[in-house]
Amino acid sequence: MKQSDNNPLLEAVKAAVGFPTIEDLLCEGKMVDYEELKEFLGDRLKIPKQKICKSHAKGLAAHIYETRTVYVPITITQIEGGYKVTNGFHRIAALEMIKEQDPDVIISVKATLKD
Repeated sequence: MKQSDNNPLLEAVKAAVGFPTIEDLLCEGKMVDYEELKEFLGDRLKIPKQKICKSHAKGLAAHIYETRTVYVPITITQIEGGYKVTNGFHRIAALEMIKEQDPDVIISVKATLKD
């Protein structure tokens, strides 16, 4: 069940103002702002505990910061009560490193919603 199915009023407001649905935000090939994605998903985004290579994440962070874009999609799967990251743990770690250093930077992210 989508979040919007729970609240018909919210769905009507979103339709009127063109607010994106989760499927809009997570469609193949669409770029969204990382903070917008995090804010929209909130605590419904589950990031499983995964071993992260810090040097790899730092290298990604440097490249992402320079280009301001994550080109390889982060893969997210819908689960009961939210969404789970299934591919892109190092990219997310890199984005978090960037945000710690420069909270005002805007990074565009591709994300894909998989069944």
